[in-house]
Amino acid sequence: MLVRRTAPTAPEAPLNSSSPIPLAIAVIGVGGTLLAPLLTQRLVARVQAEQGERQERLAETQWGREQQVAALEKRRDCYVAANSGYRRFRVELMNHLWLVH
Repeated sequence: MLVRRTAPTAPEAPLNSSSPIPLAIAVIGVGGTLLAPLLTQRLVARVQAEQGERQERLAETQWGREQQVAALEKRRDCYVAANSGYRRFRVELMNHLWLVH
């Protein structure tokens, strides 16, 4: 009969319940796992808020430029109308002066 011999195993270390290091490592690991999605969500929300603010500033700037262009066009139209009115008045005045004189 053959007897199998097994290699001797190292004696298992007894669990030391007075050491807080394994417990602290476990708490940090679980806490990190639970907090990672929350931190990611906050970072994504902050980035989206910054993008929204940036787009809002861009829209306000574009609106301001459009208002400036519209005001310039309106002012230009007023100047053209005034100048043409002044010219018509000058022509009529000159015609009147030629008739009177």
